[in-house]
Amino acid sequence: MTTITFGGGPTTEARRSFANLKPGAEVPGYGGYIHQFKYNSGHTYGDQTHILAEKFASIKQRHKSAIDLPLTSSEPRFFKSALPKATTGNKLTETMVPGYTGYIPSRKFHFSDTYKVECDDCIGNFLHEKDSKLKKDRDLMTYVNSQPKYTPIADGQDLREKLALKTDRDLTNYQNDKRQFTEPPIPGYTGYIPKIKPTELGLGARYHLTTEKGLNQFHNDYLRSKTLTDLKKSVHFEEPGSMIDYLDVPKSSSKKIFLKPGMIPKYTGYIHGRKFEFGNTYGDTTRSLPVCSHTAPSFGDYMDKNPPKTFIC
Repeated sequence: MTTITFGGGPTTEARRSFANLKPGAEVPGYGGYIHQFKYNSGHTYGDQTHILAEKFASIKQRHKSAIDLPLTSSEPRFFKSALPKATTGNKLTETMVPGYTGYIPSRKFHFSDTYKVECDDCIGNFLHEKDSKLKKDRDLMTYVNSQPKYTPIADGQDLREKLALKTDRDLTNYQNDKRQFTEPPIPGYTGYIPKIKPTELGLGARYHLTTEKGLNQFHNDYLRSKTLTDLKKSVHFEEPGSMIDYLDVPKSSSKKIFLKPGMIPKYTGYIHGRKFEFGNTYGDTTRSLPVCSHTAPSFGDYMDKNPPKTFIC
């Protein structure tokens, strides 16, 4: 008698008798659908499934109990002689040891067998499919090589000229199709658009109009800043230490953060000395601080000329 591993062992009737299962009963833990099972209670799992199987005998059962399934597998068994030998660089061999944590092809789809049997089946199927794929590739290459070669309709020089002409035409079309910087994007664009969030340009209008206003404002500020920078480079000194002021730079284009009119309420940046002032509004407090009221080019220059007083006790 052959072993259970290769389809032998006791018959279905002998196994059902050993498990003491009644006709139609399911093994506890069965996860399939059983008609009307959730509406009944008061019996064990085996007795309840047996009662329902007799009560609804006219319903065709689409499943079989695990105890009734044959132990033979429809897939061919790969014997030990067909599997690769254990070598230094070969991981999938005929002597797979339980506890191996590496990857074994398609093993997660196999169950209810010993580790050795599952590994042999998986490795055998993998090698069989691999050989079939390589054979199909070889057959395809053989067929391709056996076909007559196509003759070219143009020589190499003519082909290079046509490719160069097509490349130049595509490049010209791409350059002509380039959009202007101030063209607003379509609604749904998630990129950054300058000037629409920190200013009032992004309020009270559709996305198309707000983005157009923001891009135009940013473009105008860039051109004005570039013009001012070019003019500053042409300024000459008349006397040592003095410079002719040819420019009337507007306050809006100044890079100074803390201005004389004070800071807007809810400004979250750090203001030097504000935590020591009390009793005034936010605007009055910032206007009275040296960081906003000084006349030096920068607050650093002001601190150099007016260092803080240090008292030595």
